[in-house]
Amino acid sequence: MNMNLIYYTEKFEKYNFSLMQSINSIGMHFNNKKVGLIKEVYLSILNRIGINITSIHILSKNFLEQNVSSSIALLFRACISDMILGYYLISFTNNEKSFEGEIKVKNVEFLKYVQRVGPKEQKLLSKGSNNTKININEFIKRNFKDYLEKTDNQEEIFYKSNSDIRKECESNPTLLNNDLNLKLTEENLFKNLGEINTKAEDHFDSIYIIWRYYSQFQHFTHLGRVFMKDSKKNILYYFMGTLIETYNFLSVMQKTVFCNLIIENFDQAKMELIKVYEDYKLS
Repeated sequence: MNMNLIYYTEKFEKYNFSLMQSINSIGMHFNNKKVGLIKEVYLSILNRIGINITSIHILSKNFLEQNVSSSIALLFRACISDMILGYYLISFTNNEKSFEGEIKVKNVEFLKYVQRVGPKEQKLLSKGSNNTKININEFIKRNFKDYLEKTDNQEEIFYKSNSDIRKECESNPTLLNNDLNLKLTEENLFKNLGEINTKAEDHFDSIYIIWRYYSQFQHFTHLGRVFMKDSKKNILYYFMGTLIETYNFLSVMQKTVFCNLIIENFDQAKMELIKVYEDYKLS
């Protein structure tokens, strides 16, 4: 087996573990502490990323011997989706009310999920039992009135538009590229970040390229099967680059959200990883 590849795979595993520890240290710092909405949201985002990084670390131990590349790719894709939302929300952190507006827009997506899936789950689970069904629409109307339009229709639910939610929260249209109805899909988030942060456009374009690369592992196309057959050396190149981007995201969070919270050995590990990555590109 290529000794170089063994060496760099071990380094990838090592810095995955280091990043996992750094994310956990932030969680431990705020454990059982009362925080505002902004920190609460970012701690939730970091928790999601941390869980995926932990899974990647476990899989990385078998990267050379087993076909786990697609699993790691999908986990990294989920990390990027969370990171890009985190970058997008930074623009709103100066005004918690407008920040809340973006969170409410995302919450409507979840409520629609509950509304569509809940009745089907209850139908399947209630077969052969006498369990009382919950009226999903009534549950939403009772607990999430702030998300709903007022209507005389007692049966149907009509959610407020993204525009109405943002107007209520006095969102700055400039941060939305003057589109108050902006849907928070990954594609739209990348587009918005590139247009609002023109100096960082190339950076977000590079992350977008990696995210789309990982998409080929999730969505089947006959031509795209070549990605599954790519060499481990090439795939590791993308993995190491994504790991650096995850370190970069945590650096930004450390400074802009968590008030320069000291994370032991974090900066050193990041610099070492970048050096390893540059060496790997030349190997």
